Amino acid sequence: MKITKIEPQKNNPDRVNIYADNKFFCGLDLDVLSTLSLKEGVEITPALKSTIDDYNLKSKCFRKALNLLNYRDRTTYELKKKLKEKGFDEAEIDLTVEKIKLLGYINDNSFLDTFISSHKSSVSKGKIAQKLWQLGIPGDLVNEKLTEHFHEGDEYSSCLTAMKNKIRYQACEREKLMRHLLYKGYKYDTIVKVLKDHFPQTK
Repeated sequence: MKITKIEPQKNNPDRVNIYADNKFFCGLDLDVLSTLSLKEGVEITPALKSTIDDYNLKSKCFRKALNLLNYRDRTTYELKKKLKEKGFDEAEIDLTVEKIKLLGYINDNSFLDTFISSHKSSVSKGKIAQKLWQLGIPGDLVNEKLTEHFHEGDEYSSCLTAMKNKIRYQACEREKLMRHLLYKGYKYDTIVKVLKDHFPQTK
């Protein structure tokens, strides 16, 4: 079986279609084409086919990872979990994630900074920590980042915002507000102080 034609893909200029014995054989990235020195007339041996298949698997995993990151930012844990669900093996996933990290497309520290900054004004410190643990961020790193971002009075302000938002959409008695804020992850002492300072019915 010999390569009889190589042509650029219409929808992806970084990939080509390879034809062997005048039949479509596979798609391939341009850099792989160059690395393997593929051109018309080259014999596709079983060993070469295995090598091409291996490169294609790596390329497919990498493209899937980029698509997932284009949808939204993810933690390393999330990305690995998603790729595993797509059927890629752990060795291939590890190689892909390391490549993506080197390219700067994923960074757990930056993810933490962005996530905490965007949620701290209306979400409790406890709930943020819980969500980050679910996203696979190590507990010591979560605690370190929360200490960096949360300062004195921040949790109080966040709890007050959560209370006002609840009242805006639904008339609530003190007990119901208390349950709501506890469910949101705010500390009991913080809730009591917020209710005492800002809820008229509280004595």
